[in-house]
Amino acid sequence: METEVTHEVKKAPSIGSILMTVGPFVLSLILAITTLYYRDRVEDVESDLAGSVFRSQSLNDEINRLNSMIKGMEQPEMQIKPTFTSTEVESLNRRGFKRPYLELAHDLAGNPTLMTPAGYEVQNVSIETWEDTCILGPDRALARYRQGDLRGKMLLSYAISDQNEITWKILEKWPDPQG
Repeated sequence: METEVTHEVKKAPSIGSILMTVGPFVLSLILAITTLYYRDRVEDVESDLAGSVFRSQSLNDEINRLNSMIKGMEQPEMQIKPTFTSTEVESLNRRGFKRPYLELAHDLAGNPTLMTPAGYEVQNVSIETWEDTCILGPDRALARYRQGDLRGKMLLSYAISDQNEITWKILEKWPDPQG
């Protein structure tokens, strides 16, 4: 009897079957690497965005600080407000002052020999216009001054003699930080 011997020859796996087996794994690996890469990129972008928001806030704070400095340099005119009582105004009117606020402000800006509280004359202090003054009451005034390159505000007292001569004394000076 004859026996038939059959040999089964196993074929080498085809590229298609390898791809079908390994393909999903490789694809998963590629997706995982891509996901990790872009997740890091997203975190970097979010970090950059947060940094730019912080920088933006810092810039806004700096802009506000500079605007504040500019506003400090722009000196709005001092307005003379009625600070005398009606009795004080009448008394000054009887002494010959028709418009006491303006006359005192003009005298302060146009005159003065300014004195220290101790009675010494102050040199080189000027008040440029009457609009740089504010008469606070029957014996006090506030004014912007210039002394060389310095600018500032000062509180003054004044006295009116029997001849209506006004003497001014500097009580306090506050130089402006910007000069």
